[in-house]
Amino acid sequence: MRMSNIEDFVNDQLRSRQDPALLSWTLSQALQLGHLQRHVAHLSLDFASHCSENPVTEVDVKLFWEGFPTPTEIRRIQRTLYRFEIYCNLFRARKKPPAAAFDVDEHRTVFFSKFSPWENEQLGCIHDYLFHKASPVFIEITEHDVTWGATGIQDAHELDSPYIQHILSLGLAKLHAIAVAKTYDERRRLFYTPYPAANTEFLREGLILANERFDGVQLSEYHDRHGGEGRAEHLFALFFREPDTGPSEAWSWAHQRETRAAFVYSKGTKGLRERGYVFWDRSRLETWPVFQSPWVSPYRYYEIEEVRTGPYREKCPRRAQIYALGGRGWWSPSDETKVIYPPGQSPPPVPHQGKGKTSQQPADDFQRERGYI
Repeated sequence: MRMSNIEDFVNDQLRSRQDPALLSWTLSQALQLGHLQRHVAHLSLDFASHCSENPVTEVDVKLFWEGFPTPTEIRRIQRTLYRFEIYCNLFRARKKPPAAAFDVDEHRTVFFSKFSPWENEQLGCIHDYLFHKASPVFIEITEHDVTWGATGIQDAHELDSPYIQHILSLGLAKLHAIAVAKTYDERRRLFYTPYPAANTEFLREGLILANERFDGVQLSEYHDRHGGEGRAEHLFALFFREPDTGPSEAWSWAHQRETRAAFVYSKGTKGLRERGYVFWDRSRLETWPVFQSPWVSPYRYYEIEEVRTGPYREKCPRRAQIYALGGRGWWSPSDETKVIYPPGQSPPPVPHQGKGKTSQQPADDFQRERGYI
């Protein structure tokens, strides 16, 4: 999407949500939205299931998940999934025209400013959930694909993995397909390329940009500074107004000792985001034991999740040898029978167990030919 179109969309469409006006749809538009809703419906229920798998603490929270999830909770999740899809369509590609009035970072800052901190934190929860759907599939390919092993493709365990950020940017339809794929071949076909695309400037970086400059004022001090109007709904603009205060109260409870520099996607709420803490009704939170006491972050209040570049996976000498002979496909240290070679080409000799490492030279030669080193 062009810069001017992004600016127009954000200004025209991302205003505070009131009762929606009746819209006129073409059949094609209605069908497209119907397809998207199918993905949203599946992922919203799967997200709720993901959140219920493990408690935040060792305290028994069985009661917390009774009657889970409610219709209002599902609608919150679905609104955020739609917001994620909008973000993908606006910011999946970072291309700055020479005469742009302002760059993508400024556009993203404006985008997040249209939502309250807890609404942006909801998007952070969805980001982490979708990461955990895509990352294992990517890692599976790094462990078994001949080409990726020969080039030493980076693992994707960290939330800032540029490979996973690219996969997330492909949108909900692709992520739904990845989530339900049954076999390695099905998953591989969904996004495989000989050298995977990367995106270092997608949603995770955007969530960090959603924070403002450090001002030294903790959230707990806002009540006094705003003449007693200290409730979160009175302090921040929000996009969607609803009668249930669960999301805003959960966010406020978790951020009492933090400043505007860490209101969104902070280290201290990482475990809470795994449980989707800003999606639940107030009545549910009241049954949650951990919610009855002040939240104590395992990190200092001003820390946020910093973008890190993880170490690269060590190139696999054995797969580099196989690649140099034209071998492609699925491989494991204990099973090389599924590797496909060109006609007439035999596999390289299998190294003896415990006789030392095979040569790294084929991997380095391959990297050098492709300009990777």
